[in-house]
Amino acid sequence: MDKKDILIKDVLVKNVITLNYDSPLSEALGIMKKHNFHQIPITKKKRFIGMLCLRNIITKNVDPEHTKSESLIIKTPVLNPENRIEDAVELLLNTGIKCLPVLDKNDRLEGVVSETDLIDFLTKNYSIKDITSELFTISEDQTIGKVRNMFREKNISRIPVVDKENRLVGIIRNMDLIKTMTPEKEKFYDEKIPVDKLSVKTIMTRPIVVGEEKNIRDVIPLIKKHGEVIIMQEDVPVGIITAKDILELMRFKPSKEIYVEITGLRGEEEQIKLDIDNEIKRFVQKFSRMLKNLEYLFIHVEKLRESGKRKYFDVRTRFKTPLGMFVSRAGSWDLLEAVGKALDRLEKEVKKKYDKIAEKHKI
Repeated sequence: MDKKDILIKDVLVKNVITLNYDSPLSEALGIMKKHNFHQIPITKKKRFIGMLCLRNIITKNVDPEHTKSESLIIKTPVLNPENRIEDAVELLLNTGIKCLPVLDKNDRLEGVVSETDLIDFLTKNYSIKDITSELFTISEDQTIGKVRNMFREKNISRIPVVDKENRLVGIIRNMDLIKTMTPEKEKFYDEKIPVDKLSVKTIMTRPIVVGEEKNIRDVIPLIKKHGEVIIMQEDVPVGIITAKDILELMRFKPSKEIYVEITGLRGEEEQIKLDIDNEIKRFVQKFSRMLKNLEYLFIHVEKLRESGKRKYFDVRTRFKTPLGMFVSRAGSWDLLEAVGKALDRLEKEVKKKYDKIAEKHKI
């Protein structure tokens, strides 16, 4: 069956666990840990009112026993059973969340569709070197508090732990932080020491690793089970692949010219959109003169937090060229500046590789 013919009703997960809006966060965290859920639909009078996301809980300084789930829910786009899976892919990438609700005509929850429900529908195989995302790591000497800050500031939900030689020794996922917020925390630390001052070694777990020679189809089962795979060169981590990275490949539409797509600009002023479009055109024109057969440039904008009327923007890029895949990331309170920084970093990485190859073939 062609991917375009597959509807949400064909892939949605039914009979999902939900929580009432006035349930304490501690109950939600217990369910998340038990079932490895990153999101839980929240209902009021049996109607869906929003989604509770793990990443929004673990980065907040809240008391789970005395905080209602309603206080941290987010409004999400919704799907209906007749939508296509392509619609779900777009919404998941545009919003940055892991799971979308599927509602009937009466706003009652029929089920959910998650990233991992969709990645099996990737039709083309790729080398994992072509899709590896930028990798943030943390030293084994750092604290849980530092992990929490990095999750919030870098907009990530897992981070590999490395030793002084940059060798991989563990990983911390947002799911691992649950134990720092529930009664379970009493089992693994002395209450005289604040949780955020504890070593990352206290909660890190074993990472799932693969070599660079693998193809994406080799690692999809691992990603469905564990959430990510770490790409290794000997003992050193060099990249990471998550379900989001695979969804981006599913959105790719082949073209004779470079395919450019930017997401996350909904609600921004038209002049800002025009300025960003001009920045992207200048970037593409520059590299079109330098390299032939450019494939695609993806740019994703996400609003991480707000301060008054100001918004902080996180911009991620992925640029497929004949020299390989390049990624960059930048943030700023100014959207145009954030995009500019991300493109500048991308340009430096491509030129570094280009100059290295040119020098190697220099006569």
